[in-house]
Amino acid sequence: MFPLSGVFIPGDTVSLRIFEPRYVAMCHDLLAGDELLFSTVMITAGSEVGGNDRRARVGTVVHVSDMFATSEGGYAIVGIAENRCQVEEWLPDDPYPKALIVGIGSCGMPASGMAKVCRQISTVSQRIRSVWQQIADHRAEDMTSMPLLTQLAAGQWWSEQMTDDAVEAAFWNSVRHLPCGPQDRYSLLLAMNYEDRFRVLERILDDLVEVIAFQLLENPNEES
Repeated sequence: MFPLSGVFIPGDTVSLRIFEPRYVAMCHDLLAGDELLFSTVMITAGSEVGGNDRRARVGTVVHVSDMFATSEGGYAIVGIAENRCQVEEWLPDDPYPKALIVGIGSCGMPASGMAKVCRQISTVSQRIRSVWQQIADHRAEDMTSMPLLTQLAAGQWWSEQMTDDAVEAAFWNSVRHLPCGPQDRYSLLLAMNYEDRFRVLERILDDLVEVIAFQLLENPNEES
C-alpha cells in the first residue's frame, strides 16, 4: 500500500519519485514479485513521509508499467490506476504499509438502463467543458483542447452494445477532466452506484460554478 495526499481515479497516469527507505523497500519487493501492482489510498491526516498517518479505506490499484532506479538510490515509477479497491484490514507497517484489500468492480447499470447513464455522462461532460470555458474566458486565454471530453460531450460515443466496463471507463474519462481537489475525487471513488455518482458530480459542478462566479465579481477586470 502507498498512502498519498492526492487521489488517483481509474485511468489516471501515476508518476511517482520514490526516495523514502520504506517505499524503496516496497519497490524491491515489487521487482521480486510476479506482478508490478500496488494500491494507493488517500491520507486523511498526517504526512506522506514518516508514517503515523490516518488513511482512507477506498483507493485504486496501480499497475506499474515502468520503474527506473535513480542516482539517489530511489526509484521513479510510472503506471496506470486501474480498478477501485477497498481496505478490509490494515496490517502492521513492515516496513511499508500493507493491507488486505478487495477489488471494487464496475457499477452495475441501474433500472433506467445504459442509455440514460450514457446521456448523463454526456451531460456532465458538457458542463465540465463549460466550466473550463468560463475559466479560459476569465483568464482571457484560449480554451485548452480536450478531444476526449469533447467526444463525450458530443453524445455520439456510445451504443447499446457497449459493456458495463466501457461505460465505467467513459465515466472516469469525464471525471478526469474535472478541476477539483482530492476530497471531491475521493467522494466520487466512494459512490457505489451511478445515482450517487451523478449526485456528487452535480454538487461538485455547482460548487465550481459558484467559485468562478465569485472570482468574476471580485476581479472583473483580471486577465491572468
